[in-house]
Amino acid sequence: MDGVHPARQNRSRAKQDALITSGIRMLEDRDYNSLSIAELTAANGVSVGAFYARFSGKDAFFNALQQQVFADVAREAGVRYAPANWVNRSARAVLDDFVTFFVALVRRHRGVIFAALQQETSQPAAWTPVRRSGAALAAPFSSVLISKLTVLPPAQRATRVGFAVQVLYGTLINAVLHDPGPVALADPRLTSEMQQVLAAYLGLANEKTKTRSRLKSDR
Repeated sequence: MDGVHPARQNRSRAKQDALITSGIRMLEDRDYNSLSIAELTAANGVSVGAFYARFSGKDAFFNALQQQVFADVAREAGVRYAPANWVNRSARAVLDDFVTFFVALVRRHRGVIFAALQQETSQPAAWTPVRRSGAALAAPFSSVLISKLTVLPPAQRATRVGFAVQVLYGTLINAVLHDPGPVALADPRLTSEMQQVLAAYLGLANEKTKTRSRLKSDR
């Protein structure tokens, strides 16, 4: 990775990982410009010189931080939305789970996403890891949901699911940047409101009700 000097020893890799973990934590309560290398190194008991032995500068450090965060997110999504995990689940169950998962991820990594948005104004490439992560996160979910979306004609399913993801993604990124409300990013209602909006768009608004009615009739 450009600007990141390979760590050849376990101890060196551990320090590099610790710096990245601290950076993620610090970005939860400050913006990118306020992220201090001196404070970052002091929190990990290493010198500023040791920081520059691992990273060419703050931008390279942030790129490495993003790479780690979003690689972890993509792996988590790939495991979660493996088709075998959803064989006996409904399309609505898949959708509701993804919205819950995505909202939780954005809340967890709000600081990193906001920092990338800040950087994008002067360095357009800073947003690339976020965009790629969004695509990698949506791909396994979309594949599972499309296969179950029998309420829609086959020719419409991929476009509808893609646009549903776009609406969710855009809503959450806008909340990170501006949080205009009335349902803010931290509002517990955000998940259920998004689930209802997207379920209605995908023709799944009544699926839970139908499932419950069928269960009652089987008793």
